[in-house]
Amino acid sequence: MRPFYSTKTIPGIAVLIFLFVLSSSCHQAARQKSEKQPIKAPSSEQSFSKGKVYNRVKCISHPEYSYALYMPHGVKAGQPLPVIFFFDAHARGWLPVNKYRKIADRLGYLLVASNDSQNGQSGNRRNAIIYAFMADVEQRFPIDTNRIYTAGFSGGARIAAGIGLYNKGIAGVIGCAAGNPPTFQTGRTNYPVADLVGNKDFNYVEMLALESKMTASHQTHQLIEFDGKHEWPPENAMTRAFLFMETDAMRRKLCPVNHKLIDTLKITLEKERQETNVTRHPFARYKADKKLVVFLNGLAPVKTYLKEMEILRKRPLYKKQKAAFENLLLREQKTQQQLATAMGKKDLAWWKKETSQLYKASLSASTKEEQMMNRRLLNYLSLMSYLYTDANLKQGNPKGATKFLWIYRKVDPQNPEVYFMMAKQKAMLGAPEKDIIAWLKKSVDLGFDNTQRLNRFIETSGLPHSSVIKSIIDKVDKNRQKAQQF
Repeated sequence: MRPFYSTKTIPGIAVLIFLFVLSSSCHQAARQKSEKQPIKAPSSEQSFSKGKVYNRVKCISHPEYSYALYMPHGVKAGQPLPVIFFFDAHARGWLPVNKYRKIADRLGYLLVASNDSQNGQSGNRRNAIIYAFMADVEQRFPIDTNRIYTAGFSGGARIAAGIGLYNKGIAGVIGCAAGNPPTFQTGRTNYPVADLVGNKDFNYVEMLALESKMTASHQTHQLIEFDGKHEWPPENAMTRAFLFMETDAMRRKLCPVNHKLIDTLKITLEKERQETNVTRHPFARYKADKKLVVFLNGLAPVKTYLKEMEILRKRPLYKKQKAAFENLLLREQKTQQQLATAMGKKDLAWWKKETSQLYKASLSASTKEEQMMNRRLLNYLSLMSYLYTDANLKQGNPKGATKFLWIYRKVDPQNPEVYFMMAKQKAMLGAPEKDIIAWLKKSVDLGFDNTQRLNRFIETSGLPHSSVIKSIIDKVDKNRQKAQQF
């Protein structure tokens, strides 16, 4: 059956939980679970130091689940705080909490991120994780129940969006590198959404299409672009998303108006606006005007920007630039579809020619926009070749993965996952131990940091516990520790 979201009125934050259900029996089981009274526990706020990241906080009622936590500096004991529940596609709760703790300090947010929610889980498991995670935070920490936000990256962004779509208690959503769950077409529109996407992200077209849909539905939203690919956005881009939630909360009287923050934000956005040449780049100027309106409407005068937007819309050059941009996105979408079809049909010789052409285009295209489009197409191929490689290896068909591994390595040569998969393929093909280890070393040298996956591979492939293997394990552990340092 088609997945289904549901809510049930129960005490505390559990009313905010959305349920992914795959059958009517699963739906009934999930409803029964949600109706149970959460176990009350004394507030343990005092046992957590402010200004310190906790990478693993076990849920009291469900210690099999945990989350990363950051309580901001400078808040009074017992002070209700706005909270952001983060969901990472790969269960890396530590990542967003560490990455954005400085923003939390500046704006006074409690950050919490699941260590268990990730791509590929069943509906029932996802329900259990979300319920335990959000209910535990509600029980243990003083939160402002009018300012509960969800945020996520990639598949985690779809989870965060799904919660916001169908739960009135969510004050806003921050989605990174992905949009709404694909199975849902309707939902709430009376809450703010800040979406972030890198200019080299293969999901760029999807995020632009989502922005158009939100504009059509009159939803308060802002698309924030940054220089990067499919990844959690940098601190400066995420700061803009936090500020979007702040200004919306002020506008809706969910928090006091901070005039200093508004003035500072207006100066920053006005500077960006002035950097766009209104004569030569009216389309870019229009977007800068629109950004000021969306952030500041109701908090500062915006008539100047609205008036200029109306004038710009009538200019032939604006219309030409807007049409060119939209046509480029349509071309990118069409090319993605063609590449997806070719993935299973075209031989390696065809792919060698195609990837070579894409590389040349990404370097020598006549406009920056076309260069970025071709860069995104290469990143799209990285995703597709990974998926085809992974599927073949899981199906016990290592030879079938050969073409896809070649494409993967060609379009994403610095990705450690490429060489980890090559090691897996070689092991399945019965290659000499030294060849397998060589690819593992290459993966680790490029930053592979998943100790659990490495240990599982070593066990299943029968590699001996030699000094060489130990050195690889140690290096992966160091990579993991380094990745967690911000």
